Amino acid sequence: MSITAAAVLAIMTKIPAECSFYRGFEACPKNTPGHYERGAGAKDIATAIAARLQDPWDALEAAIYASYESSATKQARGDCHGERTGDKTDRKCRSFGPWQTGIERATTAEYLEDWIALRDDSREACASLPPEFHNAKLASGSCGRGHFKVAIRDAVARRFLPEFMKLCN
Repeated sequence: MSITAAAVLAIMTKIPAECSFYRGFEACPKNTPGHYERGAGAKDIATAIAARLQDPWDALEAAIYASYESSATKQARGDCHGERTGDKTDRKCRSFGPWQTGIERATTAEYLEDWIALRDDSREACASLPPEFHNAKLASGSCGRGHFKVAIRDAVARRFLPEFMKLCN
């Protein structure tokens, strides 16, 4: 089995929009396609994932998190504050890149390495929780929060893992 950028991009076409899992988003019905493969950084994200992650679960999880954290945008900025005078580049932000990590990096591969380290830390810190909550610290900064968000992401990964594995064969 070989994880390829083409397989990662193909599965990104299937990932439903994150808003489709929340109530009150009438404009985003259940299973609305997210079109994350169209993101400004989707090809770079898929390439970085394929170059670094050869476990199908890990690669799929990385694709889902990049899709939901930044809409597959390579130079995304988040958790910003300050005066809104234009785009977010003139504001103080705490999250950067496709996986919204805490350090601004030059390449997608560097952002992926940061995300992997944060994910591994979360898996270790939250190991006493059920498996679908092991990424709670990754998503929220604490094993006690973010359970709904990570359970959704885990369910999406479980739903698409068989299809992703076929794409990688």
